[in-house]
Amino acid sequence: MTKRTGGKDQYSFLKQIGDQSYPPLIIQSADGVVTLDAKYIILENYSEKYKPKIVIEHIFGQINPRVRYSNTERTIDLRFTLAARNVHEAKANLEYCSKLARSPYGTWAVSDINQVSDRAVFDWAYHSQVSYIVNFGTLLRNQTVKVTSFDFEINFDAGVFDYGSTPVSDKMPDQVVDNYIGGQGYAEPSSKNIGQLLDDRWFSKGQQPGATLKEQEYVYHGEAGAVYPKAVSVNISMLALHSRPLCFGGSPRTEGSVGWSFTGEDGAVSNWPHGTGGDEFSPHSVAPYCQPDETGTSLPSDRTEQVLDEWDAKMGEVDTGDPPERSLEWIANSIELK
Repeated sequence: MTKRTGGKDQYSFLKQIGDQSYPPLIIQSADGVVTLDAKYIILENYSEKYKPKIVIEHIFGQINPRVRYSNTERTIDLRFTLAARNVHEAKANLEYCSKLARSPYGTWAVSDINQVSDRAVFDWAYHSQVSYIVNFGTLLRNQTVKVTSFDFEINFDAGVFDYGSTPVSDKMPDQVVDNYIGGQGYAEPSSKNIGQLLDDRWFSKGQQPGATLKEQEYVYHGEAGAVYPKAVSVNISMLALHSRPLCFGGSPRTEGSVGWSFTGEDGAVSNWPHGTGGDEFSPHSVAPYCQPDETGTSLPSDRTEQVLDEWDAKMGEVDTGDPPERSLEWIANSIELK
C-alpha cells in the first residue's frame, strides 16, 4: 500500500513532516465531482458513537418493556486546527473551510419549467444529500459518510496577518539609483505599501517563495480591510454509511468477516478501534473477539443458553441413550441467528 500524501499550499516544513510520517485528511464526493485538497491537520479530537435505534414499548401487565431494534447508527466527530505560517497558507485554509461549509447542504434539481411572458421560470426541488468518501490514516479508510454539521472558529489569540499599509520602495537595495533629473530636481520615488509589494513578489513566482521573498516572510498583504487568521478551529460531524450491518456476529455477517466497523469496499479489515487489519502502517492484529469462529458465526450468550435448554428438553422426551455432544455448530444450524 502506497502512503497517501498531501499538503498542497501548506508550509513546506509541515508538508515534509506529513509526507514522511503523518496521514492527510482526504475528503471527496462519492461521485468524484468535489475533491478537497489533502490536508495535514492538527488533530484535537476524534470520536465515534454507536447508537442503536430502538423502540421501547411498555405493555400492560408485563414487568419488562418490549424492545424493537431497527439499526445501529455510527457517527464520527472530528475537531482539528488549520494553522498558517504566511498569508498564502491562511488564504488556502479559508478556501478549504469554504468548501467544507457546503458539505451539509443538499443538492437541488429543476422540477418544472413554466413560461412567463417571454422568459422561462424554473421551479427547483430538493434532490439528495451528497455522500462523501473520507480517508484519514487507519481511522477512516474509504469511509462513505453524510456530513451532518460543520462549523469553524477563528482563533484570534493566535493572531492574524494584517494589511501592510507602510509605504516602501519597490526596488531592492542594489537597484536603487540616483533619481536626479537635470533642471527638474529629484523625481518622486516609485513606491507601494509593504503589503502590495509582498503580494507582487509572491505572485511573480507563481504563488511560490523565491529569492526576493522567503516563505516565512510573506506576513503582510495588500488587501485593505481583509483579515487572514493564523489559526482556524474546525468541527465536522458525519453519519457513517455501511454496506454491511454493524455487529459482532449473527447471520447478516459475511462468512470470514470479523464484523466490527467492517465495510470491505476496498478489501481492508479495519476493526476500529480494536485492531486495524495489520497493514504496513499499522501492524496491530485484530482482537481475538473480533475474529471469526469455527463456524463463521457467533451467538449471543443468552440465546445460547436458551437453545441448550431446548436441546436438553428435546433429548428428555426421547430415549436415545447418551445425547450427542452439544456443539455451537449444531446450535448455529438449528436456529435463525439474530
